[in-house]
Amino acid sequence: MLIAPASSKMDMPVKKNAKLTLNEQDTLVHAIDSAMEVQDRNQFNAWIGGPFRDLLPHRDAVCVELDDGARVRSVECIGMGGAAPVQRLATEQHAIALVQAHAASEKFPLILEGDALHSVGGAISADGPQRAFSALIHCTRFLSGAAYFFVLFDIPDETEPRSHYVLKLLSSHLKMALSRVIALPASPGARPQVTDREKEILLLMRQGRTNQEISAALGISPLTLKSHVRKIYRKLDVHSREEAVSRGLGPVMVPLN
Repeated sequence: MLIAPASSKMDMPVKKNAKLTLNEQDTLVHAIDSAMEVQDRNQFNAWIGGPFRDLLPHRDAVCVELDDGARVRSVECIGMGGAAPVQRLATEQHAIALVQAHAASEKFPLILEGDALHSVGGAISADGPQRAFSALIHCTRFLSGAAYFFVLFDIPDETEPRSHYVLKLLSSHLKMALSRVIALPASPGARPQVTDREKEILLLMRQGRTNQEISAALGISPLTLKSHVRKIYRKLDVHSREEAVSRGLGPVMVPLN
């Protein structure tokens, strides 16, 4: 699905209470310096859980990636907790809604709270112990037109103005570090890691089920299934069902007893 590109609206001016203390400035320099050293997933996770979270306290985070045609390419958890709001966001439908809300906003970065978050996220802000109360959204773009939308859930209220400012400062470094990790080729002999849900989809594919039949069998929408299939193809570096089933459900991945 196509997403309208963000307009050339001006970013919010930095508020006085968004200015960084000397200690925070030192932490920012360390975060930027260490981001340039990130070369693999373990280093990226350590950076997110360390310098990045020190400057931007939050419960969880995701990255929505758009291709140069403004279509949702992937939704990836970049937080450390894997909380329910992030799991619910990891569908193309919810990703599209958040990106559209950002495109329609007059303020960047955008923060959605309460009813505003519920209206675009639905189940993202469902009641319960894992409910998300706020989402801070910032977009950073490549020259090609592709873009990353970073979504941080539940930043502390007292840090909100500063968090807007810091996320703008760190977003390009976050983008480049994540790009290096995503582009990293698998090491020789490494097995692609698929989730339990992805295995279920691959098993149904192997049975020759259609997309409609798979959606019905798993109780998910066709749009959600489409998002899962895209992730599977990308993760396994394949371009067809046959390749996906062969690579994802071969004896190396799932021993057939």
